Amino acid sequence: MIAQFISISRAAAELGLRFLLIGGHAVSAHGYSRKTFDLDLLISRDDSEVWRALMIGLGFDCIHEQSAFFQFATVDMPQVDLMRVSPETFEKLLATSETRTALGVETRVPSLDSLLALKLHAARHALPHRRHKDLIDIFALVDANTVDVTSDSFRELCHKYGTAELYADIIKASRRT
Repeated sequence: MIAQFISISRAAAELGLRFLLIGGHAVSAHGYSRKTFDLDLLISRDDSEVWRALMIGLGFDCIHEQSAFFQFATVDMPQVDLMRVSPETFEKLLATSETRTALGVETRVPSLDSLLALKLHAARHALPHRRHKDLIDIFALVDANTVDVTSDSFRELCHKYGTAELYADIIKASRRT
């Protein structure tokens, strides 16, 4: 997966395409190492067609597409998911992003608050099996980064991007640790 990520990163840089590494690798970059079998990148919706051409040029097939994401795969490499957001959202996330080591290279990942917001949003809108995975990531990020879940800022983040129920679940989980 490292060689795949480096190849995609280099090809994107040559085209002036920007992205943020999200998903399990971003979670790992923020201190909670977990296994993940795909690569998740956040891109600006305005760059969608250039990204599609880049991925196809690297030998990937687009196996699924919805308004918010593309999924690409090949026979011999892990799946790559490109999450598409509005240019305004992308710029906001990029502005607060951090350079971290992930997959053995320096790359941009969302800030901790932005990553938590993405995970809360995903948990809010996910299918039940997916919601559980995102909640585990949220609990682990909170623990690994000693986030004060009772702070006003964290509560507001949960209510803005998640739900009151998600916030209550996080509070309950934090009391058990």
